Amino acid sequence: MENAPNSVSFLKSTPTRRLRPDEIKFTQLSFDRENTIGFRLENVFSAGEILGMPLSSADVVLFTARYDMLRLCPLPTLEVTVSTSGREYGYEYMLTGEERAAFTEKMGSFFFRQTGMELRSFCAESHGVRHIPTAR
Repeated sequence: MENAPNSVSFLKSTPTRRLRPDEIKFTQLSFDRENTIGFRLENVFSAGEILGMPLSSADVVLFTARYDMLRLCPLPTLEVTVSTSGREYGYEYMLTGEERAAFTEKMGSFFFRQTGMELRSFCAESHGVRHIPTAR
């Protein structure tokens, strides 16, 4: 499997357009990596446009945003897995500052709806922190 999601390197994508805040919607949480929480994105946008590459309707594209539980912010890239013709490829989509701000807000809201807990409080409690640092 080339550049699978758990491998060290990802290919960089060159987007033809950016994600809009109204397109940032999540479908599930994952706690599969130490010190990060995964947020699977719902594909309500054209993945080919976002990645800057042609995709067929048979291709499966998964976007995962990760929240850094120690730094209390989204990681600067989305993990993108494209499954096509029986192969998987991993890509990184670099977030702009505006996109990261939208992800921060939407991750907090989605996490609360799914768990009933504030995201920053959960992260602090998970790491034994008594005082939650203010957002940067």
